[in-house]
Amino acid sequence: MSEGKGIKIGCIGPATARQIEDRGIRVDLVPDEFIAEGLLKSFASMNLSGKKILIPRASRARDILPEGLKNQGASVDVVTAYQTIQSGRKKEELSAFINAGEVDVITFTSSSTVTNFVEIMGEGFILPPHVKIACIGPVTAATAVKAGFRVDIRQEEYTMEGLVQSLVNYFQNEPFRKEG
Repeated sequence: MSEGKGIKIGCIGPATARQIEDRGIRVDLVPDEFIAEGLLKSFASMNLSGKKILIPRASRARDILPEGLKNQGASVDVVTAYQTIQSGRKKEELSAFINAGEVDVITFTSSSTVTNFVEIMGEGFILPPHVKIACIGPVTAATAVKAGFRVDIRQEEYTMEGLVQSLVNYFQNEPFRKEG
């Protein structure tokens, strides 16, 4: 990573990096795998002893990154930069869409979106077999599976673009349900 006033910037994925660079700030590190474990792996070859690291993140997030960096000798501060909230939709409204056959796929873009969906629909909610589940990456997919969903659509690149491309690929290769 290059020096810039002694501060170095790392991002888990390219979309975040683009947002930062669009504001005139250089990003020094984006891992090959766009999850916390990928960023942690990128730091593994660096001497973090005595280094101070700030992690701005969602209010609900896994602790693998801060804990891993602390284990490598860094002093880590975690601050809440944003929070994910429920959409305000009600179970009855979403159930009506699903039961009317108006939903072909539900996309989960983070573990918190899975958690929020389950909170809205209730623990006992059973998804009809024709509704597919797409997840942005392995962490979100694991959360969906733990919540009782099967993950039908996955992608190699854990970005929104990768998720959209995986949806396009899936539905190009799968015949749509016949409307009755």
